[in-house]
Amino acid sequence: MDCMTPKHIRFLFSFLPLFFFPNPYIYADLSNPTDDIIVEVSGAITVTNADDMAIIDRDVINNLPRKSITTSSHITEVPVTYSGPLFTDLLTLLGSKGRTVVVIAWDDYLAEISVDDLDKYGVILADSENGKQLTLSDRGPLYVVFPFSDFPEIRNDLYYNKSVWQIKAIEVK
Repeated sequence: MDCMTPKHIRFLFSFLPLFFFPNPYIYADLSNPTDDIIVEVSGAITVTNADDMAIIDRDVINNLPRKSITTSSHITEVPVTYSGPLFTDLLTLLGSKGRTVVVIAWDDYLAEISVDDLDKYGVILADSENGKQLTLSDRGPLYVVFPFSDFPEIRNDLYYNKSVWQIKAIEVK
């Protein structure tokens, strides 16, 4: 019997990243949204569950890997800890093909954010503040949170205005 060639070894090692960098597709099931729908995502996505869009419920958000950001901002002078999935993890789950997202709030306020900025700054879709689940009455159910305390270059109105809260929809462009 022949020994394994370098070609075979490279093939086997090609699967190694799957164990160290888990795929968000494993964590969430889009097939059956519950009554606790949080946000609708449309546009340049390949994974949908309703009429060319993805209806995202709390289960999907809760099953994505979570990150916490402790930061102060233009609305909180003292540092606050926000938790939720990375925005880019949700986009990966949905097979995003876009370069920007338009985030729309319940009051129809909207902001456009580049996917590069979402990735560069580790922006999260916060669903909790200091351990308490966000609701529509307190900036929830989702809130775009940048780590303002970690990056002085984003402590300005351009980025503060991209911190949309009470998100109802996301369009991927």
